[in-house]
Amino acid sequence: MNKFLFNRIKIDKSLIDQLTVLNGTGIQVVHAIITMAKAMGIETIAEGVETKEQIDILKGLECSQAQGYYLGRPVPAADFEELFIKARKKGVSRKRK
Repeated sequence: MNKFLFNRIKIDKSLIDQLTVLNGTGIQVVHAIITMAKAMGIETIAEGVETKEQIDILKGLECSQAQGYYLGRPVPAADFEELFIKARKKGVSRKRK
């Protein structure tokens, strides 16, 4: 049971940007944050994910969630709802084939 007043740790974009820097410590720092959060029973969300390489690294580090331009640009709520419904309909029609 989570005894903290928060249920998620957001990993700042500046750290996510360091994931792919050669000879950097970005991966180690992000891994330490994810490991600490898991030990506390808290989810992690990576902010500012912009590349497939970043998302692949985060998956390997078992980051709980991600947000950023790689996954989708910000849109107003009404537009998101419309896009979400269209995507769901497309997904359903693909599964039937």
